[in-house]
Amino acid sequence: MLSSSSLLRAVIAASLISLPAPANVCAAGAPPVVQGGDVIGPRATAVPDPEGEALVVEFGSMLKEWNERRVRLSRGGKTPDPKELGPHPALAFRARFDALLAKDSGWAQCWWLDNLQHLTPDSDLPGRKRVFVELYDKLLARNASQQYMMFVLGAVKVHRSTLGADETDAMLDRLVQASTNHEVQARAAYMRAAFHAPADPKADPARMEEAVEMHRGVVANWPSTVAAKESAGVVLPGLQREFERREAAWLERCFELQRQGADPKTWPAQPVHELHPLIQPLAGVGLPGAVRWVNRVHNGYVNLEPQGPAAALTQLASALGSTYPVPDSDVVGLRLGLCELILRQFPDDPATERLIDDLLKDFPAVPPSVAEARLAPLFESSDSHRKAIGFHFMVRSCSAVGRWPGYVAALEWSERMARECPGDPLLQRTQKACATVRSLMPGEPAPEIAAEDLERKWFKLSDYKGRVVMLLFCNLFLDQGFDEAAKWQEFATKNASRPFSIVAMNAGSASPDAFFGKYAKLGVSWRTGLLFAASEDVLRRYMVASYPTIVVIDAEGKLRGRDLSWDETKALLEQWIADAEAKGKK
Repeated sequence: MLSSSSLLRAVIAASLISLPAPANVCAAGAPPVVQGGDVIGPRATAVPDPEGEALVVEFGSMLKEWNERRVRLSRGGKTPDPKELGPHPALAFRARFDALLAKDSGWAQCWWLDNLQHLTPDSDLPGRKRVFVELYDKLLARNASQQYMMFVLGAVKVHRSTLGADETDAMLDRLVQASTNHEVQARAAYMRAAFHAPADPKADPARMEEAVEMHRGVVANWPSTVAAKESAGVVLPGLQREFERREAAWLERCFELQRQGADPKTWPAQPVHELHPLIQPLAGVGLPGAVRWVNRVHNGYVNLEPQGPAAALTQLASALGSTYPVPDSDVVGLRLGLCELILRQFPDDPATERLIDDLLKDFPAVPPSVAEARLAPLFESSDSHRKAIGFHFMVRSCSAVGRWPGYVAALEWSERMARECPGDPLLQRTQKACATVRSLMPGEPAPEIAAEDLERKWFKLSDYKGRVVMLLFCNLFLDQGFDEAAKWQEFATKNASRPFSIVAMNAGSASPDAFFGKYAKLGVSWRTGLLFAASEDVLRRYMVASYPTIVVIDAEGKLRGRDLSWDETKALLEQWIADAEAKGKK
């Protein structure tokens, strides 16, 4: 439905007709080709319609008042009383717009299409479709280039199910042919492409490819339009996946040639050259991701090619870092693959030093197994500092896992670095990063926590000395940390008479009332501390990166284990509860 502000803008723009331009109808699967003016068909001629414009503005004012009344009557989730709300304003204006229809008013035709659901019965959908097509074709005859055809396209989308897929496609096709307004043509062509795409692209890849080709046609034929930029956004992800596929194949081939001792001059051409002609048009319409890909990935590589493959590939590896321009792209593995290739083939090139410096500033979060495989040349290096850099990267990679096994692995890499690279400038920095891990090793005292519970009573973790504690970190705001709550409560109930307690710590912003409702639903009863302002400090001291995080603390207040499966956690709890009972009998 048109708002009054939209209608006013439409009134102002109604008389603005774009200059004649080549139009194109891109058939499904056909390559985008700009057609000449001699094959477009008759040009539509705009017809001045001041009476229609004025009536639309008047209608918009009444519609605004009606909508405000509807919102007011709907407060509190109420259904508005039809008598108090009154009928939709379209019904009151119908006779006046019908009179303009008799004069072939484009504004009246547009208004009718926009309000068709209020003016025709839902029980007669064939009749509604007939009226829609008749009015639509009248608009195309003389007003196809009017800016308000954008609103008509909105009506086409609303009534698409009534019109049917084939009729909708034909209507959009006719508008592309008849209009000379670039934005209108491009929007109609964009809608054709969008409607052609299957609901599940993976189930019908051929049809999806046809839709993508239609979007390419929008980009090629109307590059200065908003719709072209939107179509470019549809096309780019597929090209990105193709780039990644070709880059992975290129790396595999180059590693094979490198192992054979082949000269880098015999390596195949970089895929950035192959993908550039396909992504450049998307950059030409102003799609930010495509612009940055062309500037950073392609142009950055090409500009350094004269300096040799080491310099160019180093630049490419840098461009595939955290500032890589394409969203939702998985290029981390490719980037580290490039790094390994450079380290193996050009270990002494100055560009390789720049590569290592770039990695120190922007090391990707990758699984430790991937990092260890790709950084093998650093561990194998006779250069002590390079080896230290490799160890440092492994500490960062293991720490990024965010769970206790990763933290322990990071500490082990740090200790190996201390043994093999003593005195390296990175050693102190790396060991500092692992200091918290050392403080959380089994047998160390659990860091103190003070918090207010759900009943507004302050307590400390040390209050539970003498009892084994299952310390549970959760986040009600994110609704994380409660998946196995029933199992934990069952264990707590079973061991109610033993020296055992579950103590939760909520890191999110949630009121006690929210917790009471959550706990009533889950059937749990453990004490929960609300960290609030202390959240960041507590989570840092316990190295909590995800929820739930469960820490087992013995009766003496010492850490005994964390981040285990529930079966492992339960066994550990049983062990230390029995230990506490045995000591209590002495």
